[in-house]
Amino acid sequence: MPIDRILRVLKAFVMAKYRGADLLNRIAAELAREIKTASSTRLCQVFHWLARAGIRDQTLMSLMGNEALFRLSDDFVLDMYLEVMNAHARLDLRNPRLVNAMLREMAPFFRDLSKDQLSAVAPLTVMTLFTDEARVAYLSRCAELNLGLPVRMTQPEVLKQLRLLEDCLRLDYHPTTLPAQVQIWLQNLRQESEALDNMEPDPLSPVEEDILRVLQQEMDVAVTGCFPDGVLTLHLVVGKTVLQVMDEYEDYYVTPAMNPNNAQRQRLIRAESKLRQRLIWRRGWRVLTLDADEWKKLTDDIFKKDLLEELLVHGQKSIRP
Repeated sequence: MPIDRILRVLKAFVMAKYRGADLLNRIAAELAREIKTASSTRLCQVFHWLARAGIRDQTLMSLMGNEALFRLSDDFVLDMYLEVMNAHARLDLRNPRLVNAMLREMAPFFRDLSKDQLSAVAPLTVMTLFTDEARVAYLSRCAELNLGLPVRMTQPEVLKQLRLLEDCLRLDYHPTTLPAQVQIWLQNLRQESEALDNMEPDPLSPVEEDILRVLQQEMDVAVTGCFPDGVLTLHLVVGKTVLQVMDEYEDYYVTPAMNPNNAQRQRLIRAESKLRQRLIWRRGWRVLTLDADEWKKLTDDIFKKDLLEELLVHGQKSIRP
């Protein structure tokens, strides 16, 4: 199948939030066979949709990384660099040669990035892939353009991304001293955002609503369904404990090891989910995770109560009927 058709198929399954690891891994195998014939634009599009799907196939990523490395000085433009960097951050990939080469090529252009280009860089990329020098250059350009200010004039998606970046810099990163201009920009961004406080809380999923029902009606536990904490919306808050429901599609990568027929089945948590857990923990909360698929298998409230009691009292253990 030509790579254009494979890409359309992948996009369709991503938009439909398809959860079958077998089919997604087969799509990755098809892409691996065709990737050398792809144009640079198609290559970047494949990076984008693989990151959206969470497909973490090491063979495919190595092939794509080599192709990108060969083409950096050929027909790659700045927006392509940003797309490839974002994909590597979201997929938690380690390709030092490619990343270092891209950062060297991008270094002279940080001072010229537009607001749209700055907004296109994911906070995860800034925190995990950028060197200290690249991070300071990026943040200095954001401060120079007053990105996200005034807050009331900023699109909600961009504002949420910038607030997440500010949270990461304040809570999850210990850098060399940031320039005074950057510190002032981050402080103004935080103060204006907290004063406006127009963030829409993320709604509960059906599994979370069922857990809330059991906690309230069956266990008589004092629980808050949604609790806004800065840029984050905490779900299922019991005292200083947060129950985080891990979803097969949203929170785990698709890897060959996820084959349900594999006796040694393993799942890797997505980088965004790990970052969220870390930020919640650094805010002083106790984070307990509960697998959504495991919860769905419980057909009786008695088993659900047993699972929640064991989790709240003893931590990460599970009870199966």
